[in-house]
This record gives sequence, C-alpha cells and structure tokens, in this order.
Amino acid sequence: MSDFQAEIEALYRAYASGALTVRFGNRQITYGSAEDLLRRIEHLEGKSKKRPIAGLASFSRGDR
Repeated sequence: MSDFQAEIEALYRAYASGALTVRFGNRQITYGSAEDLLRRIEHLEGKSKKRPIAGLASFSRGDR
C-alpha cells in the first residue's frame, strides 16, 4: 500500500469518527476543522475544487 493510500484511509476513518487528529505511519496531524480534513482528502484524491488560474498576456509598445 502506498503512503498516499494509507493517509487517505486514515483520513476517512478520522472523518467518519469525527476526530480531527489523524495518525498514519509514524506521523500525527491535527486538523483545525472537519472541512480542513475533507479538503486534504479531496486534494489527495485529485478532486480539489480549486482550478488553476490561467491568464492572457498582452503587450503594447505604447506608440500605437
């Protein structure tokens, strides 16, 4: 099992039980809220709602 999979499973167990402290491997992380914990799950699963910002660059010489 990969480290990511172990972390995801630990996050789901903590979320289901209402805990904010998650232990997996030799790590222990305490999240500020259930929403923070859920955001971490979404991030690891690639389901993050935030999209990268893309822009269009334009240039002007100023004399036209």
